[in-house]
Amino acid sequence: MNIFSDFKVPEKKKLISIWKKMGPKDQDHFINQVALALSVWGSDEKGKKILVQIIDNMIQDGSSNLADFGLYPEFLDEDLIGKKSEKVQRAMNILESYRFKHGLPSEPNKLILGEE
Repeated sequence: MNIFSDFKVPEKKKLISIWKKMGPKDQDHFINQVALALSVWGSDEKGKKILVQIIDNMIQDGSSNLADFGLYPEFLDEDLIGKKSEKVQRAMNILESYRFKHGLPSEPNKLILGEE
């Protein structure tokens, strides 16, 4: 499964735009957090759907930095998580520790109105 196939063209463009504006450190933080999360809740189809929902929630919320990934699992739809809820909670704890260790903000970076 290619997770990007689950996104419509406007969301894909938004992801590319955000990625291009991010610095290398933030890109690494995004990749590391995604890898940590998938290693805990699994990289099966359901795990990838969880990943897609988190990224979609970030876009819809106006996050301007994909390194905010670790702040968004708490907003997951319970119906999607299902049996993985314990693993998702464990991943959230690990992501919180990762963010603290690397001095990442506890609030998402958001676009200012009119900014693109």
